[in-house]
Amino acid sequence: MSERNRIELRLSKARSRLREIAALDTDGLTPEIREESDQLVAAVEADEIKLRASLAAEPEPGESGEPLDAETRERLELRGRARVGRYMLAAVRGRLPAGVEAEYSAACGFEDGGIPLEMWEPEQRAVTNAPTGTNAVGVNVAPIQPHIFAPSIAADLMIDMPMVESGTFSQARISTPLTASALAKGGDAEATAAAFTVASGTPKRVSCRLEFLVEDVASAGVANFEAALRENLSMALSAELDNQLINGSGVAPNLSGILKALGDATTDDTLLTYSHGIKKLAGLVDGLFAMNLSQIYQLVGVETYRAMATATAVVTSTGRDTFPLSAYLNEAGAGMRTNSRMPAVASTKQSAIAVRKGVSGIRTAVSAHWGKVEITDVYSGSARGQTAVTCHVLLSDVLVIQPGAYEHIQYKVS
Repeated sequence: MSERNRIELRLSKARSRLREIAALDTDGLTPEIREESDQLVAAVEADEIKLRASLAAEPEPGESGEPLDAETRERLELRGRARVGRYMLAAVRGRLPAGVEAEYSAACGFEDGGIPLEMWEPEQRAVTNAPTGTNAVGVNVAPIQPHIFAPSIAADLMIDMPMVESGTFSQARISTPLTASALAKGGDAEATAAAFTVASGTPKRVSCRLEFLVEDVASAGVANFEAALRENLSMALSAELDNQLINGSGVAPNLSGILKALGDATTDDTLLTYSHGIKKLAGLVDGLFAMNLSQIYQLVGVETYRAMATATAVVTSTGRDTFPLSAYLNEAGAGMRTNSRMPAVASTKQSAIAVRKGVSGIRTAVSAHWGKVEITDVYSGSARGQTAVTCHVLLSDVLVIQPGAYEHIQYKVS
């Protein structure tokens, strides 16, 4: 068995186990299983890098000069539209891929929801060794290090991002259900009025632009200087997208983010303590979208997390002298984390978002997107040796489809 085959076998086993874990309900997600899931995700990421390096040596379809048949052309077109992220999101939610991803899987013979290997394109590394030899620049140039952006949090908040080909996007839900009642013998059942609520979104644009001169590329002394800048452009665009999905004010040209959609936070004038943090977590259980503590996820601000980490209690059953509130909320609930994109403290209070994850198989929030457009312009600034790269992403406001699944809360940190 070749090294590539061994990698593929490990990936297959790891993804199969991850699908089993994703299918578990929240009661079955013990700390041990969560730790196993984290280890599997890390192992998959490491093996994917090795697999991409192996695939990089293989010729792309059509490189031999032979004409492509209609089936191959169609499969390549589907591959260009499919996204690995949507495969992973479907796997985490325990669903089969839909839309373009489903068509591409069928074309590749992957009927069980697996990710076709052709999706893993050769990795473009932004960090490379400095050039050496007689033609190298006369300076000691260290490898280019990428800028660090905060990790995405939109997926943790269960914000679905379906692809829309054209037009507006609408999502309806039954906001007023039909009613039922017990009747006496011979009693007539009466029809009751139900109601639908329709949320609609139109495309708004988030853009990012990069300009560089040929002199910059030459003087930098790193062969893939342009590739590193392009990677930074893509990451900056992703970071702003995530920021808009969370904090968008709704004032043109900004999107309306989830905090705006949820409205003002429930006022809390009680200083954050260990007991108050536990009481607040318990108060989020509503018996509908969350039946127990393990179905409550919280995203808090950095200052709130620090306050939770320093609020401790003695819990002898854990074998620890002290047990931070942050650890308790993370283990007792469906998770608790912080992110630098969360709003800063205002008047000693900081916003947080609680997500009730007790109901599976429903769409709780959505921000539709109309795709990404990347334009490389080598002509407008050609006289001065300038290249411009512009990226545009079109997406809608965050539409909260199930308001009961969310709650905008706040913590008093000082």
